[in-house]
Amino acid sequence: MYQIFIVLLFCLFNNLYVQAKALQELSFDQAMEIALENNPELRAVSLRLDINKAQIKTARARPDPVLFSDSGIAENTYRVGLSYNFEMGGKRKKRGAISETNLEQAEISLEEKLLNFRAGLRNAYAARFYSKEKLKLREELKTSYEELYEVSKRRESVGDIAMIDVLQVETVKLANENQYTKSLSMVKKADANLEYLLNTELDEDIDLQAPGDYLIPKDINQEELFRSALEDRPELKANQAAQKLTEQELDLAKTKRIPNLNLSAGPDFVTGSSGQQSVFVMAQINLPIFNLRKGEIEAAEAKQEQLLSEKEAQANKIKLEVKQDYLSYLSQKEILSNYDNKLIPTVKEYAEKRLRSFELGKSPIWIALDAQSQYIKTRLEYIDLSLEYQSIINSLERSIGAQLP
Repeated sequence: MYQIFIVLLFCLFNNLYVQAKALQELSFDQAMEIALENNPELRAVSLRLDINKAQIKTARARPDPVLFSDSGIAENTYRVGLSYNFEMGGKRKKRGAISETNLEQAEISLEEKLLNFRAGLRNAYAARFYSKEKLKLREELKTSYEELYEVSKRRESVGDIAMIDVLQVETVKLANENQYTKSLSMVKKADANLEYLLNTELDEDIDLQAPGDYLIPKDINQEELFRSALEDRPELKANQAAQKLTEQELDLAKTKRIPNLNLSAGPDFVTGSSGQQSVFVMAQINLPIFNLRKGEIEAAEAKQEQLLSEKEAQANKIKLEVKQDYLSYLSQKEILSNYDNKLIPTVKEYAEKRLRSFELGKSPIWIALDAQSQYIKTRLEYIDLSLEYQSIINSLERSIGAQLP
């Protein structure tokens, strides 16, 4: 039930730390392992479980007996004894059950925290990867524009083209250098954000593996994803645990109407000339006449109805989220496939042919530059769509409440 939580504990206590500084290449799964080991926010949340476990011990603890003494000067008596409060109706056991459910709620909260953290880490990881892809594109263009600039200067020197054409190429080349500087800054910012989540300094030359494709098997449809969401969504688990807790609190409130028994006993001495000795036994019990816990009981019953209504509303919302995110996933996959297999190869071929045509003196420079601009625009669109795809994966995982394979 708490697979992600188990993974966290395994990572924390079995030394799965990966030395990022020593890696030449980093995968998303490795990044997640580093974060589980190092991120202080995750450690703080996981330590909350220790508090809940301690509260179980507190709830199950038995009360200490009371040692007391009593002397009566006028009666020449002296008593010493022990007093103990016996909780009737299993109150202590029921308080322990409530604390166990509180621990269950804390585990669910940790599971949800990990899902959200995983999504944030994937966004940061993808931002770092694709910002580096943009930087690589700008580096390619720097080389391409340098070559085009040299060709245009040679042609201008022999009178094939005008100086204005050379200046046009130089303008584009300088603009690309500015974009390169901007892309380099974006890489550094993405590095800083990723290092913050990992709480680890990464090597400047480290390469990130491409984010996973996360293909959903074709035999899995929306209904199956929805059924999975009903089992795995932390909100529904939390609602179920809250219903369980409310039922336990209602049971405890009813049990509190059963009075506890306070029993005292000990020796009874007469301090006068007779010197008699005896024992005493006293019992005390509250009479449940006025306080029948009606307020607590009615509040718990009303909360039960509220939770049932909230569960139905949550299920309807989850169904909508799963449908929307699944459709977004399918749509984005198709768009990226079109870019991969059709659009990018076509635009690239067109740009290369236009550039070759200019080099051979068959077409003006502006046609080659326009074709190159279309190619750049298409490549940048593809990178942005790939980054958006990772966000869609995050949303889909959040919708079903589990990691995609």
